[in-house]
Amino acid sequence: MYRLVLTYRYLKSRWLTLVAMIATFLGVGSLVVTLALMNGFVKDIRQSVRGGLADIIVEADITGFPYYDDFIARIKADPNIAEATPAVQLYGMVRIVADGPDAYRNGVSGAKLSKPCMIFGIRPAETARVNRFAEYLKRQHNDAAPSFAVSPSIADELKARGHEVKPGCIPGDELVTWHRPHYSVRPIGAPDDSVLLVGPGARLVLTTLPVESTGAFESTAGMPKINQRAFSVVDYYKSKLYEFDSHNIFIPFEEAQALGGMDRTEIDGAVSPARAQMIFVRLKNYDRAKESIASISDAWQKLQAEHPALRNIDTMSVQTWESRQATILSVIEVQRTLMIILLGLIILVAGFMIGAILAMIVKEKTRDIGILKSLGASSGGVARIFIGYAAATSGLGSLAGLVAGLVFIHNIDAIEAWLSRVLGFNVFPRDAYYLDHIPRLVDPWQTALVAVSAVVLAVLCSSVAAWRAARLTPVEALRYE
Repeated sequence: MYRLVLTYRYLKSRWLTLVAMIATFLGVGSLVVTLALMNGFVKDIRQSVRGGLADIIVEADITGFPYYDDFIARIKADPNIAEATPAVQLYGMVRIVADGPDAYRNGVSGAKLSKPCMIFGIRPAETARVNRFAEYLKRQHNDAAPSFAVSPSIADELKARGHEVKPGCIPGDELVTWHRPHYSVRPIGAPDDSVLLVGPGARLVLTTLPVESTGAFESTAGMPKINQRAFSVVDYYKSKLYEFDSHNIFIPFEEAQALGGMDRTEIDGAVSPARAQMIFVRLKNYDRAKESIASISDAWQKLQAEHPALRNIDTMSVQTWESRQATILSVIEVQRTLMIILLGLIILVAGFMIGAILAMIVKEKTRDIGILKSLGASSGGVARIFIGYAAATSGLGSLAGLVAGLVFIHNIDAIEAWLSRVLGFNVFPRDAYYLDHIPRLVDPWQTALVAVSAVVLAVLCSSVAAWRAARLTPVEALRYE
């Protein structure tokens, strides 16, 4: 009982105790908030990357490979593979002429610009079953079978304006968006600085260099051939990953083959079959990805054995989306780790502060320790007084920090809106961060570990002072009294 009484008295009698509690409170609270924000950010990024690709990506070089439908049939023989679809990836340029209600309203109609882009030829309905393609579409959002078809109303409008109806395309939202120059701090209520340059039905012209099956660029009279085709905008793609949305444009699979020189050709009786460049694969169980990769590699080797034309293709790669995007994922993980380390230092400082306070208490209370021991208190009992003090101080601070951090995270959007109103500018400009909300994800085990670690660290830091107090004998403690 005496241990609890003395621990309570020490907690009440020192203002430094309050300082240590506040330090622990700030350390735990900051770390809880940071972990939740970083976890949410990492989750959003991983979902966007995986949703824009597939569980497994089978990819050749820019030359591509034929017999892709036969290859897909063999791939689907693996019971762990749910769906697979071919795709063509081309590097090219897109010519944009601003034509749409947003462009007219902002006075930029008719503006022309060219941008580098990544052209993907896909089968949209199949792609929607492989990844989150349909979820990322604006006009056909979550459509079970999205398409590149130009709607009858848009087709009629184009014909009325004397324009030819072209095959449909779906550009990345950022690819066809113009951002006005703006201040680093954007006042609330300022005009929107993002202008969608093209409306539904607007024409985009794609340009690329076609590649022969030998790997050489197609040429005419010794000059590289340039393929150029016009497409009509039918939808917009927004994955919330800037790298995808600012470069990708999707067109029909057969159109991409023709644009990139990968369609079926016949020259002097020699037939060159149509080619694809990659295959997107969705798994039933991602934990068995390694087994499926081995199965796909085995299927490729068997296909090569049956088709001599495939035997010179040695650069086929089969990898998960995590391996393909390892660079961006590793950067995010490093940032999260650094934030945890930096904010963890606050908890470490709080722990050392509690240890230093205990060292002072032991020095000042040497006489009291001597009296306790002369009355029969054991060394362990004396040590537990100071260990209890450290645990109580850090425990109260950790609990307060944990609660405050969780409350802050739960109300972070409302807090951000209030701060923006008070300060007069957007604290979290969503267009700058390319997010429509402040991401957060609270991991209960991770959060609990932060609070427990703060207490354990404080107890460890105070163990030296507790050990010194336990070693004192009544004779030494009362020698000069």
